[in-house]
Parts: sequence; C-alpha cells; structure tokens
Amino acid sequence: MKSKLKQKIKIYQPNGIDWMNFVLSRDNPYTLHHIVEKRNGGGKSLKNLAILTKMAHKLLNIFDRWCPDAYDALQEVFRKINEIEAPPTEEIINEIDEILYKALISNEYKFYGSMNLDPFIKKYNEGRRVLRKRLEKKL
Repeated sequence: MKSKLKQKIKIYQPNGIDWMNFVLSRDNPYTLHHIVEKRNGGGKSLKNLAILTKMAHKLLNIFDRWCPDAYDALQEVFRKINEIEAPPTEEIINEIDEILYKALISNEYKFYGSMNLDPFIKKYNEGRRVLRKRLEKKL
C-alpha cells in the first residue's frame, strides 16, 4: 500500500494537506482511504483511493457511522478529485471546507450520536488557516 500512497502523492501533490484539508504532521501522517470499501468490492486501484491524514481518516470513519450526509458528500468529492487526476482545485478545496463546516461547526448535517469532536475541529481549523495563507500568496 505504501507504493500506492507514493503514486497518489506524486499525482496529486498534496503539499502537506490531505483531501479533507487536514495538515500533515509527524503525529498525523498520510493514509489511504478506500472510496468503495474492500468488503463492497472496492479494489486498490488509484481511482478508488483518497489521500487522508490519520486524523481525517478517523473523522471520515465517524461520519460514515454517525453523519452519513457528510460522509456521502465527501466521498463524492473524492471521486471528483480522482476524475481530474490533478491536485484539488480551489473550487474543490472550498467544497470540502463547506462540507466540513456543515458537519463540524454549523451542525447543518445531522449527527446520529454524541461525541467530542473538539480534536477534529482543531485540526480542521488548522487546515483552514494553512490553506487561506496559501491562497493569499497566489493572489
């Protein structure tokens, strides 16, 4: 799987940010997420994988169980990124940010359970700050 991760990194050039806008760090390394789960027939093809950090992957698994609208929306964006076979565009980055904002901050997406999301909100906000600085530099 490490070779698949290296291939994905080469194609998508995440530059320290994963596909859920979480920042890469020593304690938050990149992982690969199967868009269609192996148990549902999803393979290890590059088109079925998304680059996530460990923390984002945990949050996505929480969404899968407790916030299916956010999970489904993110899965759709991951498919879109794989279709363009290039780093996420600014439009896609904003779309991901909107999904996460609705799930973590504004509660527009329904959570079917209660849990402490504060560590995920902290990582989400950290990613937003980094992305904003990068986008400002481009202007």
